Amino acid sequence: MSVSLTVNDADYSANAVGWEAPTTVQPKLAFLPTSSTFKNLSPAGNPLTVLGTAPTFTAGVKGTSLPGCTLGGASGFATNMNLPPQSTVLVLSKSISALYNVLGASIPSGEFLYGMRPNVNNALIVGSDNIIVNATESVFNSYQIKAFTLDFSTVNVALAYKNLTTGIIASGAKTFSAVPSLSTTMNIGYTTDTTISATWELNGMLIYDSILSADDMNSAVAWLRQYAQAYGISA
Repeated sequence: MSVSLTVNDADYSANAVGWEAPTTVQPKLAFLPTSSTFKNLSPAGNPLTVLGTAPTFTAGVKGTSLPGCTLGGASGFATNMNLPPQSTVLVLSKSISALYNVLGASIPSGEFLYGMRPNVNNALIVGSDNIIVNATESVFNSYQIKAFTLDFSTVNVALAYKNLTTGIIASGAKTFSAVPSLSTTMNIGYTTDTTISATWELNGMLIYDSILSADDMNSAVAWLRQYAQAYGISA
C-alpha cells in the first residue's frame, strides 16, 4: 500500500505503509512541511523531534510560495538517525542569507556539516583526518534544489555537492588513516554556532542511506521539481 506524500500529514515512519518513492530505494527521511506540522513519511525512517525553539511553519500560496518551515540557529529538528557510511541528501529550500546549517552532527574530536555560506562548507572531520568541499554560491532568496553525497565506508572518503538549480558543483576525495566509525545523530538546521545561525526556509528533504545511482538521482530531483511546479514554483 502507498499513500501520497503531498496530501496526507500522518507519520508513517513507524508503520509498514508509506508513500511511493520516486527512486528504486526507499529514503530514511521523506519530509515535506505543511502549513502547521512536520512528519517523516518514510516507513523506513524514524520520527523527527524538535530541537531548541519550535520551527515556524507557513502555508504555500500557489504561484507565489511553497509550504515551508523556518529553521536556523536554535531552531531545528533531530532526525533520530545516525550518519550512515554512505548517504545522499536532497534538499529543496529557499536561502534567505548565506550563513546557515543544512545538516550537521557532533563528532568527538570532529564535525560533520553541510552548510551554506558565500563559500559553501561541507565537511567531515574525524580527529586528524578531514575532507572539506567548498563551492562559491551567490544566488539567494530563491527556491533551489541541492544534492549532497558522502561515502566513508572505506578509508577512501568522497564528498560531493551539487546545486541542481544554479549548476554549482564541487567534490573531493581524501584517504583517511582509518575507516571512520561513527554513531552520531544528524540534526537539520539546528546549530549553536552563532556565526552561522541565520534563518532559512526548508521546503523538502530526502535522506538516503546509500549513494543514489544517476537514474535515481535524476528521478528524485525530477520529483522535487514536480512538487514545486504544483505550486507554480520553479526550482
